[in-house]
Amino acid sequence: MVVSAHHNLENGRLRFQVVDTGVGIPQELHKAIFEKFIQVDGSSTRPYEGIGLGLYIVKQLTELLGGEVEVESCPGKGSTFTIEIPIADKQRAKLLDLDPHPQQCRVESLYRL
Repeated sequence: MVVSAHHNLENGRLRFQVVDTGVGIPQELHKAIFEKFIQVDGSSTRPYEGIGLGLYIVKQLTELLGGEVEVESCPGKGSTFTIEIPIADKQRAKLLDLDPHPQQCRVESLYRL
């Protein structure tokens, strides 16, 4: 999994991306996965846990901030989730001092607490 973030002062937006090499999501489920309690594999024997609220919460928070969230994915090739949110003028001024190149973080493994 790779997580990146960068800002574009020209269009006044922050962009966050999460790219994974997971199982992928069929095109017909791209909109549905942002709804409550929806999972790509809804069977009781699925190898992944969760109740299907994570992407719903991400979408709601992103929209509250005036932004958008989207997914690019196909089965067997992983997924890319992108969030863009507007930057207020005051925040833009602070970002002028930051490195304009994307910052990336590679997540090798996630541990359950």
